[in-house]
Amino acid sequence: MEISQIQFNFWIFCSNALCALVLNFSIFLAIGRTGTVTIRVGGVLQDCVLVAFSTVLFH
Repeated sequence: MEISQIQFNFWIFCSNALCALVLNFSIFLAIGRTGTVTIRVGGVLQDCVLVAFSTVLFH
């Protein structure tokens, strides 16, 4: 891929930043209110959902 083919989309960049902020904030709240095992199980489930969503989205 060449540099000339890369396009910057401000709205996609901002929405990705907002999603990352919300994810980090929710993890912060979850750590404060639950135990270690819950966080570990949640991380595994998060990975599974991410793989399934990516498979559906990108075939």
